Amino acid sequence: MKVNVDGICEPNPGQMGIGIVFENGKRFGKKVGNGTNVKAECIAVLEALKILEKEKIRKNIIFTDCQLIKRWISGEYELKSDTAQMFIPQIRKLLTITKTKIKWIPRERNEEADIESKKAMGCIIEKIESRSSKGKYYTIIVNKERTFKSCTCPDFQFRKNQNGYLCKHIKELLEEKQ
Repeated sequence: MKVNVDGICEPNPGQMGIGIVFENGKRFGKKVGNGTNVKAECIAVLEALKILEKEKIRKNIIFTDCQLIKRWISGEYELKSDTAQMFIPQIRKLLTITKTKIKWIPRERNEEADIESKKAMGCIIEKIESRSSKGKYYTIIVNKERTFKSCTCPDFQFRKNQNGYLCKHIKELLEEKQ
């Protein structure tokens, strides 16, 4: 079974959320207390492994966009931090039991798990079709405090470093939700 996982923390450190997406369509997201982004990523991997173990699913691949976790698990990095010492031994044990491998993927290939983690944190997430390119969709994400805004459209991506810039998709979404 292929599984994508992601963790989020807002602010960092702060409230954590996780997202897990199984290739069979099952999706899972929840708030998991307070901590850091890395702790949230570890909890996401651990939760996915616990589900695989409970359902006795073997020969799996978990995809994460957190290189640090991958390197801790492989032994490339030492387990110096409290987070690593708390989670990585449990993760390694369940990886062996479930015959699961961990693979790193770029963030842009982990969008569905990212969306689940953000939904768990109460974000508004919408997919909209481009007006100029039929069949092309953009994902808009706005947190409940409206302090974080993101759109996958080229206009937002090009201008995202400009302070306070919003693309037309985010502006329309915010106007609709008022």
